[in-house]
Amino acid sequence: MNQSDPFVLHEVRRIFREVFEEPDMPMELSTSRDHISEWDSVVQVKLVLAMEDAFQIEFSTDDVASIQTVGGFVEAVERRRA
Repeated sequence: MNQSDPFVLHEVRRIFREVFEEPDMPMELSTSRDHISEWDSVVQVKLVLAMEDAFQIEFSTDDVASIQTVGGFVEAVERRRA
């Protein structure tokens, strides 16, 4: 990924912190499901729904299945907003 849109990155991080109920949750673009034990399929759906609502977009089924990192969400949101 080249340069992320600062607004998108900020909002994705905010959504992660909200869904995981951890206001100070540290995360990088590379933070993945392997780093967060609570990130299961139910949480994936919550993240997807929150992102779709916040950005007024719809992810494809392929997006939902392939997103495995914070950066993956940022990239998918930016693709849908373009």
